[in-house]
Amino acid sequence: MFKRFWNSLSLIGAEPHYDDKLIKRITLINQFNFIAIFIFLFSGIDSFLLGDKQSSFLIVFFILICISGFWLNFKRHHNFAISYLFISVSTAIFYFDSYLGIASGNYLYHFPLILGIAFVFDIKEKNKLLFHFSLPLIYLFINVATDYSLFQNSVLS
Repeated sequence: MFKRFWNSLSLIGAEPHYDDKLIKRITLINQFNFIAIFIFLFSGIDSFLLGDKQSSFLIVFFILICISGFWLNFKRHHNFAISYLFISVSTAIFYFDSYLGIASGNYLYHFPLILGIAFVFDIKEKNKLLFHFSLPLIYLFINVATDYSLFQNSVLS
């Protein structure tokens, strides 16, 4: 049952006449969307239970962004869905990395994000690849340069 759900979720927006490369890209983006929703959901519940309502509501916003990624793929806006997802997730990691500080370990989410970018984009798409690789690295650099205090957290210690 889960396998059938996973396959149908993965293929949202994929058409049988698409080439294999595009179908693989759509599948990976849909799976990445689902995993991001799953992670955001547990993070939101954790933040809410700890009394951090501000980040809980922000996490709900990021969940809605990921859900809209499925809608973009369904509407056949595949390239926009890819960039939209990676920019949104990069921004979410950047914010929560600074918000929770270096001790939280949120900076570690940058590495799977970079791997996801490497899996989705082809080396021939140099401009897109460079942009999406550089964004998380710039965000990570900003957090390191500001000593992870750009968005200070007053709720959690």
